[in-house]
Amino acid sequence: MYYLGMTAKNILERKVTDPEKHLMDALIMGEYVQPLTIEGEFEWNLGIFDDYEFSQLAMNAVYNYSLFGAGQFLLGFFSMCCWHTVCQRQVYQIRNRYFGAVIRQDMAWFDKNESGALTTRMSDGIDRIRDGIGDKLGAMFAYFATFIAGMNVALWNR
Repeated sequence: MYYLGMTAKNILERKVTDPEKHLMDALIMGEYVQPLTIEGEFEWNLGIFDDYEFSQLAMNAVYNYSLFGAGQFLLGFFSMCCWHTVCQRQVYQIRNRYFGAVIRQDMAWFDKNESGALTTRMSDGIDRIRDGIGDKLGAMFAYFATFIAGMNVALWNR
């Protein structure tokens, strides 16, 4: 209904002021818009389509999408850099505390436990923490923000 109303408004504004083409001629000749036809197609059929205006609007949309994409790329890159920095600092703290805890053990504890098992267990756990904090947590926040932005565009910005 919106497109039909806008099309009728544009027809009345342009056809009434244009002496060569009259609104009644368009209606009689069968050039009336179908209810679901887009405004640009109707203007094309009537011969009043403005190529320059269309190209300006299209380029404006291209520029907006390009800026949005570049901004999203830069913010995503910055976000992942921050999450990886947080991850590396957390891993550093865990390694220092683990090493401090191992150093404080009695000598008998080292006789019971093998050194290779300790380092393997520590590196496996830290690798999982690094993957979880660095990549997956950052991706989860990015996907959640994309979901919220998509819902905002779909439901509230019509």
